[in-house]
Amino acid sequence: MSGTTDETICQRIDSLPLRGVLLRVPIFCTLLMVFEGMDNNVISYVGPLIRDEFNLSAPVLGMIYAATVVASLIGAVGVAPLSDRLGRRPVLLLSNLVMVLCTLVTPLIDTAWGLMIVRFVVGLAFGAAVPTTFALAADFAPKKYRALLIMIVTAGVALGYVFSGFTSAAIIPHFGWRVLMFSLAAISALWAVLIYLMLPESPQFLVRNRRNEPQTVTSLGQIGLSLDDLPADAGKVGGVAQKVSPLLLLSPTYRATTLMTLFVVCSIYAVELLMAYWLPTMLMNQGFAIGSAASIAAIGKIASIIGCIVIGWQMDRRGLVTVLSIAFFCGSLAFGLLAVGFSMPLLILPSVMCMFFFVDGAFSGSQALTVTSYPPHMRATASGWITGISRLVGGGVGTLAGGALIGAGFTMPAIAILLLAVMMVAGGMLVLLGRYRAHAWLAMGKPLEQKTA
Repeated sequence: MSGTTDETICQRIDSLPLRGVLLRVPIFCTLLMVFEGMDNNVISYVGPLIRDEFNLSAPVLGMIYAATVVASLIGAVGVAPLSDRLGRRPVLLLSNLVMVLCTLVTPLIDTAWGLMIVRFVVGLAFGAAVPTTFALAADFAPKKYRALLIMIVTAGVALGYVFSGFTSAAIIPHFGWRVLMFSLAAISALWAVLIYLMLPESPQFLVRNRRNEPQTVTSLGQIGLSLDDLPADAGKVGGVAQKVSPLLLLSPTYRATTLMTLFVVCSIYAVELLMAYWLPTMLMNQGFAIGSAASIAAIGKIASIIGCIVIGWQMDRRGLVTVLSIAFFCGSLAFGLLAVGFSMPLLILPSVMCMFFFVDGAFSGSQALTVTSYPPHMRATASGWITGISRLVGGGVGTLAGGALIGAGFTMPAIAILLLAVMMVAGGMLVLLGRYRAHAWLAMGKPLEQKTA
């Protein structure tokens, strides 16, 4: 092996089979996203009940939802990049603890402002956890499985949505939404103990920052390396000491990739968060009971998990950007089917499942696109800033637009047509990004098959 410390570790991980710590890390990262997804997304199910209990309008409920989205920017750009300097584990453990506490206190709050503050804190924790989790999963992922593993980790958020939907349908009609929140807080607290015991730190981080500590030796031993196998450049990038600054994302090397990726991720966040927060409300406005609305949304999210796995598998086989572009275009067609499906009750569930298959697959793929576009030493910073800005700009617009459109009397078919257009434009940007990356890699003298690394 040759090259810098990061390159040596990555080459070793790329040569290993998917077992041991390389399998344990994506499993635990996925489960972490499941529980944080439950704590984050349960508000979409209890939101209509809170609206009725507190006599809130749809725009005010949208502001409570949007508080999470706005705060996630701060978490992603202000906290997640700290994992490049302080480690992945501390950031993930702290964010999980904060979300547990917020879920626990939510049932005790009786004002809209109080809920907005709690949701703001949830957004801070969730915004920090998501890019950090992706970065940790990528640090342990062999190249030939990298896109698929990141997609599966991302699918954990969707699985959390599924679990929160089914538990909402089972608990709320009998015990109320407050019992649901207490139950989720208890489950998430038990999970926090498990990740403290079982989730390892990134070996790249340990070698760069804690080279001579026993933890580093143990971590390297798990992937069959020792300190003697590494070049003497710990704490350096390309052999030169370097601090990771967000401005590096706009340097000539990364500027075009960053701007095009940011446009794509903003677009999918707008679509994803509008549907995640407002689909149960739209279903209830169509006459469905809370149990039926929660079940339809949860079953639809099961299709999204399948979509993440299928699309991720194809990305590793046929190219990340190519497959992701197709997923965006198919997602736009799925919204066309959804617009038709809401006029035919028997088609509502199939159309919701089709929509989530492609939209959540595209959403997960955009996370893989972000993480794999940058080297290990700046993954959390890049993912944090792109994810954070996208959640604020795209997610904020989508969340607030959902409340505004519903409050203005827009029907689900009309909203679906608007989202169809967003997916189509974002797919076109991905085509341009794919062509740019191909030309950029050829100019660097590297083969095209490396462009998805």
